[in-house]
Amino acid sequence: MRRDKFRGNVFVANLPKGCTDADLARAFDPYGLVLGAFLARDPATGEPKQFGLVDIAPATAAKEAVEALNGSEIGNHRIKVKLADPDMALNVPRPPRPPRPAWRRD
Repeated sequence: MRRDKFRGNVFVANLPKGCTDADLARAFDPYGLVLGAFLARDPATGEPKQFGLVDIAPATAAKEAVEALNGSEIGNHRIKVKLADPDMALNVPRPPRPPRPAWRRD
């Protein structure tokens, strides 16, 4: 079953334009096991926004990453990093559905 929400334990803001989910994950790799990283996206265009969530394990690694990365720079942007609220989640956009074949249209 496909997830509709991405939950992480670290919130990151003020990311530079052009930053990707993979870039975000790489920034946290030195601190623990990155289970996932996801940037918020504009629902209309799918373009990434300048904030996202990282899911990093163990919990002590999340705290260490927050202390080390808050106020650091990524792409000439001073990022803001904090522990995420437990109920914080980002919508994962669904891929567009392919058109139905003509013989199946009602």
